[in-house]
Amino acid sequence: MQRCVMRVVDYALEGRDDRLLAWMREELPTATSILLRTGFFTSAGLASVRIDLQALLDRGGRIEVLLGGSPLQYEIPALRSILALAQDFPMQVQTSMVMAPDFQNAKSYVLEHDDGHRSAWVGSANLTAGGLGSNFETAVTFDSREDDEEPINRLREAHDHIVGAPTTRALDERLLRQMQFGAQVSRFGNGRTDVELPEELLDLLQPTMDKIDAVASVGPAVADLSTGLTDLDVTLGALIPGSFTVIASRPGAGRTSLALTILRDVAIRGRVPAALFTSEMFKVDVVQRVLSAEVRIRISDMRSGRMSEAEWMRMADTINRIADSPMFIETGASPDLDALSRAVIQSVDQQNLRLIVIDPMSAIVARSFANNRERESTEVGRRLKALAMELGVAIVGCADLGRSVHYRTDKRPLLSDLGESDALAHAADAVVLLDRPDQEEPDHPRVGEADLIIAKNRHGPNSTVTVAHQLHYSRFTTLDGSVGFP
Repeated sequence: MQRCVMRVVDYALEGRDDRLLAWMREELPTATSILLRTGFFTSAGLASVRIDLQALLDRGGRIEVLLGGSPLQYEIPALRSILALAQDFPMQVQTSMVMAPDFQNAKSYVLEHDDGHRSAWVGSANLTAGGLGSNFETAVTFDSREDDEEPINRLREAHDHIVGAPTTRALDERLLRQMQFGAQVSRFGNGRTDVELPEELLDLLQPTMDKIDAVASVGPAVADLSTGLTDLDVTLGALIPGSFTVIASRPGAGRTSLALTILRDVAIRGRVPAALFTSEMFKVDVVQRVLSAEVRIRISDMRSGRMSEAEWMRMADTINRIADSPMFIETGASPDLDALSRAVIQSVDQQNLRLIVIDPMSAIVARSFANNRERESTEVGRRLKALAMELGVAIVGCADLGRSVHYRTDKRPLLSDLGESDALAHAADAVVLLDRPDQEEPDHPRVGEADLIIAKNRHGPNSTVTVAHQLHYSRFTTLDGSVGFP
């Protein structure tokens, strides 16, 4: 039996002393296959061996990449380059990712060579005196022409074992997007970890014209997401991907019913996947409100069971009609901001959501700022806007109006009445203040009406849209009642 010669390589984790890449550049020209198991992959490192990897593939070689490590180590452009290789050589390149919490941070590389010998590199910061706290790593190299092949065989077996584990997923664009935002959440909440070069105006004109043409052909509420209220769609330009809209009102004004009106129109009428995350109701309560609005049965009668035979029949017909609507509901008290962000990312990935409604935002806990509500609200607003932009979805968040409106003669709400207005108003693309003249005056001449005061509108002018409220049905409609299902 051959004996292994202990060849130890110490190197700094920086480009000026990257002995791993030097070793790879020496080994790759004669390689026929390579197994890469690494906790991170950098753009600079990949670029330095890209020509050799391309040459290996051109001569029919194979590359297997196993990625695993902390989200903080992801360098998305490098992963996207690896993914591009896999797309160009689908039969020769296999890329897998070990998902949290089963990180595989040690590095090992096993190469098969054209003359039949094999070489390997095994490295880890844990082999150094400083351990993970240092900026140095140590590696042990193997070569079957001089060493026993048993350690190399074990490296190969370990690679295959991890690739076959349930927590390992093939890398694709969806997973890459999920990893990208996961890294952002771990690092600083909503900052991008990769910033690409800006695109030239010439390259952006055609997609912009395509968008304008789509809106002109089918209308904004069809090209984007309708709110279910025609006049509001015209003023806001509907809900566009990447937008963050805040709906705010005093308690009892019908804010949740307005949010559900939007959710229903998108998911039931538009057949577009949409989700509600709420900490104020149980799931059964949400579904009762949806049914009340769709069937037009008073929510109080539904909850008490006081329904006529005709209403029961309408209920059955409605259930059959809406049962396959792409509406998703999640409830639970006081969600953590990071946990909510992860749930949103996974929901968009798995359920193809295009609209997310969060009611109320005041219940979200941002732990880093939990002792300062203004900073906490700022973080919540920034994160939700970042999620909308990163995932390409519309997010609608419900907020409370402060008490100051109660102490004015004119009860009409203002943007300054929005709790933590500086935080949410700056993050939002649109702020809709819900005002019901009959909330405090039941005999008001405008009983049954509500004003949607668009106090901020990034995509158009500020204005007021008047709608009808039917809170006994948990719904809002246009004044003529033409919007919504019979």
